[in-house]
Amino acid sequence: MASKQTNKTYLLDTNVILRFLLNDHEEYSKQAKQIFKQIFETNTFGRINHVTIAETYFVLTRVYKIPRQEVIEKLILLFKLDNIKIYNKHLILKILTYLQQHSISFVDIYNLFYAVSQKAELATFDRRLKRLYKQVG
Repeated sequence: MASKQTNKTYLLDTNVILRFLLNDHEEYSKQAKQIFKQIFETNTFGRINHVTIAETYFVLTRVYKIPRQEVIEKLILLFKLDNIKIYNKHLILKILTYLQQHSISFVDIYNLFYAVSQKAELATFDRRLKRLYKQVG
């Protein structure tokens, strides 16, 4: 009886993504590259949740002081790969694209587009965010 072959899936943590993108740690960056190599070259998948995306964006822009445009471009390239699975990937790509043109926090723009996608009214005291919600929603 042949065994059913399943595809391996990695849930990628922020530190694995950071080490892969930054290549700044001899041991961990090498391990991160191996994980991504397996994802890119085999029938393996990488999953990234929304919290990890927000944390990765925050750490790269605030802690490492990498220009937001550069961070967004790297993340967009990474997230467009077929073997990288993100719930509502189109929403995340839309958010990253919007962040390229507007100086606003990742979480605020995430909430804005999430509210629109859920046909929910965005409850906020942030005047700028309210204005953007009216434009986008």
